[in-house]
Parts: sequence; structure tokens; C-alpha cells
Amino acid sequence: MPASNITPAAIFRTIDAIDGTLLIDEADTFINDSQDISGIINSGHRKSAAFVIRLVGENHEPKHFSTWAPTIIAMIGKPKDTIIDRSILIEMKRKKPEDSIERFIYHKAEPELKILNSKIVRWAADNIDYLRDADPQIPDSLNDRACDNWRPLMAIANQIGEACYKTSYDAALHLSEIEQDEDDNSPGVMLLIDIDEIFNTERTRSRISTEDLLFKLNNMEERPWVEWNRGNPITARQVAKHLKPFGVTPKKFRCGYETTRGYEKAQFHDAFERYLCGTTEQGNENNGL
Repeated sequence: MPASNITPAAIFRTIDAIDGTLLIDEADTFINDSQDISGIINSGHRKSAAFVIRLVGENHEPKHFSTWAPTIIAMIGKPKDTIIDRSILIEMKRKKPEDSIERFIYHKAEPELKILNSKIVRWAADNIDYLRDADPQIPDSLNDRACDNWRPLMAIANQIGEACYKTSYDAALHLSEIEQDEDDNSPGVMLLIDIDEIFNTERTRSRISTEDLLFKLNNMEERPWVEWNRGNPITARQVAKHLKPFGVTPKKFRCGYETTRGYEKAQFHDAFERYLCGTTEQGNENNGL
């Protein structure tokens, strides 16, 4: 039931009428400015409370309208914290220059999607009794709200099979830890830019100790690192935290006669290609400029 525009009242009335799934695209253009729409989305998180009340009829009698619907929101940036807290965030990665992505052509995919739809409906009907009472093991590191978000998906994965459950378990751990912003001004991307500059300044360098990296970061003019930690220099733990979402973590290696912790240049290869393309010398090399 596609629509290019819809009011908050039409949203909950439609959910109540057809009991479907809500898909919202280009939400960045309106969702953070509409308290009513945000409230409807927030109310749909738990079935027992997924209602709004409106007065209807000549006697203005109160009536419950269901807001219980799976919801997918696509947008640039992020919604309000209340929605984030009730969501599983999947952040897009920028394409590498050499990535080739097949175009989605709806009329070609529609026949396959109809078959998939019928299979999902049948599977749900066959497994609804299990899913209703399922309580799969959730990673201990997730907070209470994150556990609520992941439990239905992990229950489905567990019923499908052990391999699928393991994938869902790993995904819950990974996605719940990611707090990165793809904006070029985010701390993680700023660190990538400066670390790339450090490696490019000394092209023969293949790795750098954490101690040396902190020294170089904190001596960069017009960069925030020297006052990053509440007026004090950025710490090794803060650097590691901002780099972790890119798959970069400190490792041990020998430096002369001593063992130290730090980073190897090869660890940054994927992150440099995805996030620095066109912004640094590294990106220009990747583009063949």
C-alpha cells in the first residue's frame, strides 16, 4: 500500500486496519520534526503497549488503535534517541571505487519476491507456537532494551538452525557495539584521515606503536586531539574505541628488543579505501588520480 505522503493519523489507522509492515524511506526529511510520528513508532515497540487512543464518533468515545507493526526506517543520519534505543541500526558503508553493485529492478524481482513472501508466511504459520514462547540465549553484553530488540530475530534464527543462530548472535554483538557516524567530521573518520597522513609522511613505515601514534596525534596543529579528553590529550583507549567500528584494533608486535602494542598499516587498508576516497592522498591513489 505505497504512499508518497501520509499523516500520523493515517499511519495508525492503516496499521490497525491492515496489520502490515511499515517501511519509511527518506525519513530524514520529516521524522525528527514530527513528535506524533515518532510517538507512534515508539509505541509499537512492545505489543502490550502498542496502541494510541483517539476519540471517535458523535459521542467522542475513546477507541484503541493498534500501532503494532514491524518497522523499517531508511534515512540519512539518525532518528531521535528514543527511536534508536528501540532499533537495530545497520549503517551503510561507502562503496569502494571498484565495487560493482547490481541494480534493483522491481518488475524483475517481483515474481521472486512473491514466492519468497508465500514461503515466509507458511514458515511463520508452522512455527508461530514456538516463536511465541521462545527465549533464545542473548549475548550478556547487551543491555535490556537491546535484548528486547534482538530476541525475536534470534528466536527465528534459532528455529532455522544452529548456523543461522550463530550468525545472529555474532551480528547482535557487532551491531550493538557500533556507534560510528559516517560523517567526515566524526571522530573515527578524523582519526583515519590523520593516521593516513602519518603513514604517508613516512612511507616506509608499516606499523606504529600506540605511544608513538599518540605523540604524533597530539602534536598535530589545528587538530582536536591534544584537548580531546576534557582538555587533556586523547588516550590510547579513546583511539581504540573510535577505530574499533572500522575493524581496526591494537595488536602486539616486537619493536627492537621490546614488545609493544600498536597498529599495522595493513589493518587500515579497507577503512582507508571506504572512507578516505577522494579526501586524502590515499583516496586519490585509489582512484587512479
